[in-house]
Amino acid sequence: MRLYSTLPIRLRLARPAGFSLVEVLLSVAVIGIISGLVIAQVSSLSREAAENRKKFNAQLVASMAANAQAAGNQSIAEAADAEAAVALIADGVFGGGEFAATTYRLALGEEERKEILPLLVFGGGKLLYTGDGG
Repeated sequence: MRLYSTLPIRLRLARPAGFSLVEVLLSVAVIGIISGLVIAQVSSLSREAAENRKKFNAQLVASMAANAQAAGNQSIAEAADAEAAVALIADGVFGGGEFAATTYRLALGEEERKEILPLLVFGGGKLLYTGDGG
């Protein structure tokens, strides 16, 4: 009974472990290109999200103002301009009659209030969303 093989033993040439300089440089270049594309896309999405947030806040303020007026609150109709009407909603107004216990409020900081003003118009005692920024 044999314990060893009679097949010839092939010697392997020793190859150093790891990657060559060209492989590493190529990998770094590909990663750099892909990350550049991703960063540009994320930046674009971030700007778009900020614009959509402003529009959504302006829509909410106009909707709350309309709801408060429909509930009997007259302070918005008596506001001097859009800025004053937005300030009323940001600080909170109450409804009237059966809605006297209902508060219409959207917590907005000063910067957010200024951002949404170009999207709103105030006329005829009503605060309206235009959405066109002008």
